[in-house]
Amino acid sequence: MKIERWILDLLKETVDPWTAQWPSLTKEQCIVSILDKVRQGVSFLIGYKEHKTVFLLNRKTEFVGDIHVFSVATNPWDIVKATRKVMKWIEMESPFIKIQSKSHLKDIVTLAKRTKWDIEGYSKKSFVNKDGTLSDEVFFGLVVRK
Repeated sequence: MKIERWILDLLKETVDPWTAQWPSLTKEQCIVSILDKVRQGVSFLIGYKEHKTVFLLNRKTEFVGDIHVFSVATNPWDIVKATRKVMKWIEMESPFIKIQSKSHLKDIVTLAKRTKWDIEGYSKKSFVNKDGTLSDEVFFGLVVRK
């Protein structure tokens, strides 16, 4: 599988081992791990160059996927538009029935509402920040096919 150069550049700019909760890995090791999963067929990388956004879709179970967003977009509407596009792709072409995600960023709650994701729950003080402090995490889900 050929991965376009702009996707690799965007990953190099946005991947953070702490955000991925892989603090023992370097940024380069995180990217290699992502690309290995894509090559093995257990993950998908979907990119929208016009929105400066890439999605990593990991297989959690046979019918449930876990999605991560990597973006350098300065306009939040670019991320919303890209998220809506990837959800259409997931609905039409992926094997997944449900997609899940989680985030410690407060802005993501607004994004989730705009793209019709359901907030499934909160986990207090479960995300470890770089400085050693703990943040709350929000869990999201979306049933894409019934």
